[in-house]
Amino acid sequence: MWKFCATMSSQKKFPCGKISLSSKIRSPACASVNLDKEMDHVMVSYISSSPKAKPVSTRQSEILESLMYVVLRTVNTQFPAFSRRLIDALLLASQQGSDANQTNFCFHASTLLKNNESGLARELQKQLEQGLKRENTEIEHGFKHELAKNEGALSLVPFEEMDHKVLLSGISRPFELKYADQLVALNIRLAFLLERDEVPIARNPFRPEVFITALVQAWHTFDTNVETRDFILPFFHPQCFLDLGLVFQALNESLIGRGILPGSVDSYRIKKTDGKP
Repeated sequence: MWKFCATMSSQKKFPCGKISLSSKIRSPACASVNLDKEMDHVMVSYISSSPKAKPVSTRQSEILESLMYVVLRTVNTQFPAFSRRLIDALLLASQQGSDANQTNFCFHASTLLKNNESGLARELQKQLEQGLKRENTEIEHGFKHELAKNEGALSLVPFEEMDHKVLLSGISRPFELKYADQLVALNIRLAFLLERDEVPIARNPFRPEVFITALVQAWHTFDTNVETRDFILPFFHPQCFLDLGLVFQALNESLIGRGILPGSVDSYRIKKTDGKP
């Protein structure tokens, strides 16, 4: 179960925005996550019905796979800039922090990343590719998490798995808000590609949560200090993270290049709302 830091008595501005740190690692709610609201948000995605999807054609499958490589190329291109932002933020936090464990972690992490940037980049590519393959498999062949059974009765979910989902949901929410327009367009184009009524954000294989999960897993391999490595999590916010706007732009442009709703998605959305073909 991931647990990490929360607030300092007085917040300071870092180059990548506000970072909240504390002397203790507490529950995910500490990271500005309203636990009740986030749990509701996660539960909706878990218990929503999962209708049988129309089988995906070879062409659709090939396009989804090509989108995965669009993501990998885009992330790889911008990784050095992301690394510099993260190093700067970690160094400043090491100078301004009041807790010895946190300041030591920030200095250690900045040095580790500065000396082996390519190591984290390779591990991120590996984790991201694995995650995207899993997501594409799910959206192609149906969703694995089907908890609405026996007329809506819930099967039990391990607490740690749900706690993990709540944490990721909280970290992902600011990204979903910042890139809302690009994500909506991507959701609509994916639904059109797969010939489905909709692809909600929780089922989009390229949603922010997938990138955050991949980077967390990559960092856990990169930094072997189990006691403090989750101190990195507060730095995963839109101002300091990978520029997902570039990723979503590349994905939308790739779909447009293949003739998937080349114009504005608004007209298509209006047609669907009006029940027109």
